[in-house]
Amino acid sequence: MPTLDHYLSRFEYRCADCASGVRLHFIGSEECSPDQVSVTVSVDFGSSHLSCADGDSNVKTLPVGLAHFMEHYLFWLHFQEHLIPLEHTYIATPNAVVTYDRSLWGIRNATVAREISFNPEFDEARTVAGVCDLVRSFLTVLTEDHQVSPSLIERTVGDISNEIGERHSNLNYRLELKLRESLYSVSPIRHDILGGRESLKEIQVGHVELAMRLIRANVRSVVVLAHTVTDALISEVVLTVEGLLPDAPAAPRPLAPPAEPAKVHKITSGLPSPYDFERAYVLLGAKLLPLQHAFSGADEFRRAYVLSHLLMHHAKRRCGGLLSPHARAYFVSGVEEDGLFFWEHEQVVKVIRELKKNLLERIKGFRDGLAREVSYGLASMIDRPHRLMRACHAADLYKLKLTEFMGTFPELSMKDINRLIDELNETRDNLSLVYTELAF
Repeated sequence: MPTLDHYLSRFEYRCADCASGVRLHFIGSEECSPDQVSVTVSVDFGSSHLSCADGDSNVKTLPVGLAHFMEHYLFWLHFQEHLIPLEHTYIATPNAVVTYDRSLWGIRNATVAREISFNPEFDEARTVAGVCDLVRSFLTVLTEDHQVSPSLIERTVGDISNEIGERHSNLNYRLELKLRESLYSVSPIRHDILGGRESLKEIQVGHVELAMRLIRANVRSVVVLAHTVTDALISEVVLTVEGLLPDAPAAPRPLAPPAEPAKVHKITSGLPSPYDFERAYVLLGAKLLPLQHAFSGADEFRRAYVLSHLLMHHAKRRCGGLLSPHARAYFVSGVEEDGLFFWEHEQVVKVIRELKKNLLERIKGFRDGLAREVSYGLASMIDRPHRLMRACHAADLYKLKLTEFMGTFPELSMKDINRLIDELNETRDNLSLVYTELAF
């Protein structure tokens, strides 16, 4: 197996922290075109944040789906003035995405040269100017003060309602949503990241004003990917960020969700589906303790987090699941040829047992080829530098640098995986099965 230094030598990574608490990650990779850069900005405001504390220690409740709503709202609010000009200038499309824990804004493969060339060369001045312009534009979108528009709220609600209709036409999407609802009875993880049509109707001007303040106070990191990282690039980005975010507002801050009961909400749940009568599509979820509850030591915590991340995102045979500071679960899917299996308790038990066995065998296979899997996971990130950007945000979620995050991969041992297997073996009251049943 190649050494960690072999992988780390294939790119340059540098990190800087601003006075406001914003962390800056810089990645230089020869895999990137010399005339292109990619930039993302993260905010600690995601779909699982349904309450926040204001400056007077008052707790404010937020509607389900507000973080995703704000993604669309801010996009349309700044579309003409800031976002369309970026697309025209850099020949790339700005985008945003919301996760359970964060909102990410960015642009991929933005061309910073004055003209497209088949043989581009790295130009430090253009790269620095382009990156700073992109960072400035995204931070302006996220922090600029604007009066809330009721008509734009209405337009955004309609926009997201259409997206909900499109996403819910996907059976796998609805199965996973149903599984989260079954596994979690308290945690906001049980809700659709998009929100729901009813919760969208709850969003008022005051919610949007509060969300804008929440976003301004919780910009967390900036990740820059370029062909080459230079001192000038780092210093100018630091000056840009500190010029727009001179200090970190004390409030409002998103609050952690309430503690989740150990037992699942429902052992089995049917999902009406018009797709098939002959067979049933099934999805099993195993809910484990959140990492900070299961692992008290910092080193154990870090290794368990990186192991789960590797299994879910970079293994050759990836395991489905969710990984968040306040939730952890593994998923495994299958097809049951008896479309009415759920009518008999014995058949339900058999399906659950077989799916759990399948999940354990997949993780045991990972354990048996651990060195190969670690090497594959590291290579999969190095060969696709945009995955390094996502890894920065994954590491950043737990206050790790990218090199600390990747450096944990080769440290993983049989002991780490065996502990995960033991956790899964001990699952009894935290397994939930969802299945399709014919919709009449």
